[in-house]
Order: sequence, then C-alpha cells, then structure tokens
Amino acid sequence: MENAIIIAQIFAPLLLVFWLSMIIHVNRYKKLIAEMPKNLLLTFITASFKFLFGIIILVFYSSWNFSWALIITIMWWLMVINTWVYILHPKFLNNIMKIYNKSSFLVSFGFVFLLFWLIFLYYGFLK
Repeated sequence: MENAIIIAQIFAPLLLVFWLSMIIHVNRYKKLIAEMPKNLLLTFITASFKFLFGIIILVFYSSWNFSWALIITIMWWLMVINTWVYILHPKFLNNIMKIYNKSSFLVSFGFVFLLFWLIFLYYGFLK
C-alpha cells in the first residue's frame, strides 16, 4: 500500500496540471489529437514511452485488492493494453482519434482526470 500512496502523491499534481490544461486549452488538444495519427513516428515514440511507463508502474504496484488503489492497477493495465494496440496496429489510431476529437469526449475525459485527481489527492496527501 505504501507504493500506492507514493504513486498517488506523484500523480495528484500531474493530473491537476493535465486537467487544468485540458480545460483551458481545449482547442489545442483537439488540434494535437487531429495531427497525431498523421505522424506515425510520433505515435510510435509516444506509445513506447507510455508502455514503458505503464510497465514500470505495474512492477512497483499491481494489486487486485478491492480498495481505492485498485484504480491504479486498472488504469495502468488499460494504458499498457492501449499502447499494445497503438504499437501493433498504428492505423487503428485513426479511428480512435475520431472519437477522442469530439468536444464531449474531451469534457468527459477532463472530468475523469478531475475525479482521479481528487482520489489521489485525498489518499496521497490528506488521509
């Protein structure tokens, strides 16, 4: 559980910055998402770093016990699986990015970031 608290302490400020950035610069994110599938090298490099980062987090913390920290395990397993798809089928990214580029998705994703931030803030710093 100690590793989960450390991960929460790392990601609480990070998620806050991402959330604020997504709220303030929605159009910049739409443009970035629209351009990403056109640059397969950037997609590959980004996916490789996400995969590496996801594996590192899972090595230090992967628990299927029902608690708040289960969010960490599920979130990072989804990220690792997501990057496998990006690396193995980069053209599939074009279809996914069409969904990501909708305003409603970005707003929903922003609220998910906010929710995770609140959970990580509470368990990482306040509890």
